[in-house]
Amino acid sequence: MDNIFSTLYAIQSLELAVDEARQRLHDIEAALSNDAVITATRQTLSTTEAALHEASAHTKNLELELSSLIQKIQEVDTLVYSGKIKNPKELQERNDEVASLRRRQTTLEEQLAEAKKVQSTAQQHHTEAQHTLEEALAHRVTDETELIEERDQLNHEIDTILRKRKAKMQGIPKETFDHYRNLRKRKRGQAIALLKEDSCSACGIEQPSSDVQRILHGDEMVYCIGCGRILVTG
Repeated sequence: MDNIFSTLYAIQSLELAVDEARQRLHDIEAALSNDAVITATRQTLSTTEAALHEASAHTKNLELELSSLIQKIQEVDTLVYSGKIKNPKELQERNDEVASLRRRQTTLEEQLAEAKKVQSTAQQHHTEAQHTLEEALAHRVTDETELIEERDQLNHEIDTILRKRKAKMQGIPKETFDHYRNLRKRKRGQAIALLKEDSCSACGIEQPSSDVQRILHGDEMVYCIGCGRILVTG
């Protein structure tokens, strides 16, 4: 038949189960409120978006400059071949100007080609970041559903355990229970340990034979000589 101390051990087992469940609930709430993966993927998306915007703006500027330059070349060419310039020196200056403008055109065309490559790469990275975020959000929905289900299950288990604990506490004297609670706080949740082969299951210290007999008898509180926990039989 169970004695007061073995009943206390059963209560402790229930309380340890509640402690574990509540810690898991804490972890679940943290996971639901702060998703590091989503935060990281959104940051990556923001970074790639800024890079794409910068690359696109640079490409656009080069296109506008090149377009303006080509128009300028056409205007000078038209003037050169119009026959309106009679002065040889002025005509040479205009030809030199066209040559300079065409060299600039070649440079701009090369720069524009490179800029378009950078823009294409930036667009690819941005698209990949968008897909990564979409996948992360989809996984989050699945993960959240599973976490919420687990949370509900844990709350139900805690309620069930606490009802069992309340029933077992009926026969425990208040003074004894208060002493157990205080000891449990000092012993990191485990105030009571089992006597296994004359040794404490918590610290492994072998107990004196006289104490073992008192523990087996079960009518008084006996403490482990090593860790100070209450010892009970299984």
